[in-house]
Amino acid sequence: MGCPQWSCRSNSVEEERNLGVRRSLYVWLSVLIAVSPLLLALPPREAEAAVGAQIVGPTYASGVRYSGQAAASTLQVKNSGTAADTLWVRYTVTDKAGKERNLPAVSVSLGAGQLSGTITRTWTVPDPVDPSVLTTGFYAAGFSVYDANPDTNAAARLLDSDEQPNAFRAFNFLDQFSTFDTTRWFRGDHGLGFIREQGPDEPGCGTIGPATNVLYASYLNPANVALSGTGQLQMRLPAGPSSNPCANVEGAEIESADYYRYGTYEIRMQLPDAPSSITGFFLYGGDGVAEIDIEAFNEKTTDPDTGAQKGKVMFTTYSKNPDGSPNYTPTHTTNGEPGNEPPLSLPFDPTAGMHIYRFDLYPGSVRFYVDGVMMKEWTDGLPSDKMKLLLNSWYPRWMSQTAPPEDRFLNVEWIRH
Repeated sequence: MGCPQWSCRSNSVEEERNLGVRRSLYVWLSVLIAVSPLLLALPPREAEAAVGAQIVGPTYASGVRYSGQAAASTLQVKNSGTAADTLWVRYTVTDKAGKERNLPAVSVSLGAGQLSGTITRTWTVPDPVDPSVLTTGFYAAGFSVYDANPDTNAAARLLDSDEQPNAFRAFNFLDQFSTFDTTRWFRGDHGLGFIREQGPDEPGCGTIGPATNVLYASYLNPANVALSGTGQLQMRLPAGPSSNPCANVEGAEIESADYYRYGTYEIRMQLPDAPSSITGFFLYGGDGVAEIDIEAFNEKTTDPDTGAQKGKVMFTTYSKNPDGSPNYTPTHTTNGEPGNEPPLSLPFDPTAGMHIYRFDLYPGSVRFYVDGVMMKEWTDGLPSDKMKLLLNSWYPRWMSQTAPPEDRFLNVEWIRH
């Protein structure tokens, strides 16, 4: 029986289509067979060159540096990649406030596996016009190696790095008082330890610094600041009453010309034997605004158990309120008043010899030290303002203000920041 016309035509089209597919496959198979010997003869593709670097034998600046002095560190770099390459070396120093200072990166071209010569990078401690921008104290030093210049290429890839924490210490100044530097210090000339203003019916005591007819516990007399014949700064606590009738007794003070902020503050001093007086070494930014104090009692006490001579010291901080208004209550103190910690005991007689008193102020921390031993740390309620550095020896109003039987002296070997 024959098929319908439309059915036979459909079968014929399908057969032709299948035949075409078979012919195409045959053509491609023939081509593949023809070229396969050529494909097999091609050399294998070369592996992509590996990039790598290794820091070798770094040495870091150590010791103490002052403004204008160099802190140099060295290293060698090995190209641990599989091809010649140009590598980039960056030197970084970081202060305790967290600020990084990057020297411009330098390049070194090395063959595969090659070790460079010694590379020296040097950071010079700045001497800024505004010294508050220089954080003093310990610095970390470190090297990092990149595959491109990290100063100009944000996509530069870090290949190796190394860091030495607390590598060296940097300071703004060390004053050993061979002379009295009037560009760094002012002599105090004012009353301290406010008692009261005199009334209009009183004869009036006269002027005391910038004040008139105001009574104070102490007169900080600039004449009481002098240099000894042995290269020390001396502050005199005179015997007898004050030469200024507006005060009961006399002391002395120096104040820095510049403002400072974060860093290490150190003094090596011997306290005077003058009970009822104290010596303060402190940063000050205004009453109730910003203050960090070390206050040592100018006296020795006898341990009732051992008979040993000891001393006492107080630490205090002030910081303004969150709205910026003054806060006249200490944020922290060891002054012994109700609700506060008592003064801390010193394991020596502070009037018998030289000792080093120090505080380190950084964001979120202030630490107090005596002869290298940390005695106190606080981590909140701290000022961040610029402050002046002061040293004074005087009689506060909350003590008896008893002048010594003969002149006593605060002796200072050096101050460092």
